[in-house]
Amino acid sequence: MTRPAAVLVALDKFKGSIDAAAACRAVADGITAAGQQAVPCPVADGGDGTLDALASAGFDRVRVPGHGPLGDLTTAEFVRRDEVAVVELASVCGLAALPGGRLEPWASGTLGVGTVALAAVEAGARHVVIALGGSASTDGGVGLLIGLGARVLDNASTPCSPDARGLLAAHTLDLSTLDPRLRQVRFSVATDVTSPLTGPTGAAHLFGPQKGVTAADVDILDRALHAWAALLHDVTGVDATSVSGAGAAGGTAAALITALGADVISGADFVMDAIGLDTKLNEAGLVVTGEGSWDDQSEAGKAPMGVISRATRAGVPVVLVAGRVTATATRLAQLGVHRHYQLLDLQPDPAEAMRSAAALLHRTGTLLAKDERADTAGRIEPQVAHSGSLQQKET
Repeated sequence: MTRPAAVLVALDKFKGSIDAAAACRAVADGITAAGQQAVPCPVADGGDGTLDALASAGFDRVRVPGHGPLGDLTTAEFVRRDEVAVVELASVCGLAALPGGRLEPWASGTLGVGTVALAAVEAGARHVVIALGGSASTDGGVGLLIGLGARVLDNASTPCSPDARGLLAAHTLDLSTLDPRLRQVRFSVATDVTSPLTGPTGAAHLFGPQKGVTAADVDILDRALHAWAALLHDVTGVDATSVSGAGAAGGTAAALITALGADVISGADFVMDAIGLDTKLNEAGLVVTGEGSWDDQSEAGKAPMGVISRATRAGVPVVLVAGRVTATATRLAQLGVHRHYQLLDLQPDPAEAMRSAAALLHRTGTLLAKDERADTAGRIEPQVAHSGSLQQKET
């Protein structure tokens, strides 16, 4: 008798609750407990969790000295496979790296991204991918360029600080002092943010408040980004204000695109390609994907949506698991999801559901496997997506 193909568990993080690797293990263990094979395969979209997803797929972790979001010395890491290195902004100088979680919009910067990227080049990387997302700062990439050797000076020819205050003071940019080894390196910006650098949907207005920028300071910061874009244009000939996605990570993408000639790639697609998701889907009988909250934004470049799209093309049935699901069953069916579960059906208290996510995901995995086995039709047609029987069985 042929054993059924394994279930591929490809979840992203449940933000603020459980990381992608642990979430995948919990669901996979629950499925295994129900007597079916399961393979954990954490995914990410270029934000926090990217290094973990890549490391689980065979990339090597490399620990190096670095700088946190406030410029303090710390230990950071990048991952590497062959000549490709990936630096995750979120883990080096993102919101999660702020001491005590206290927002510091003017004192935060991207110096650490530059120094870690330079360490990757020193280690032999010839393609450096900067995964943007979860940034604590809006410095336009001033800190990053300083970390790579550039000189950013104020109107008194004094070096600017590698943060948003430095962005505000920037008057002169000298790229001739960049480390010469960078000329032999290809840079890529991995992001699914399409926001421009400036304007009402730009880095300051759209994302600044999430980083602690007050309403009174948003316009000041936006004007500083305008001036920085003009300075970058004068030096490089590239207009960052006309590039989609240049506003990613507080404008860090703008510096990478103009000063280093970085190409912009989809963060989710990069991770899924790097971990060999398509090959794994071809070997799977079912795929489970999801994240902490499935809502309208989940369809816009998020990793689970990428998993759904690729699984649908490969003809692999999809089950969605999330802490909360706000989409209708009809909409999920249109996307290619044939069954979905939300942890709030098991634990209606959101705070408690977040605290006990691992246990709830394990239970969901077991129920999912039992529901699939009980589905006498073999597979529900994609047009008839419905919720799994969490509440009925977990009384």
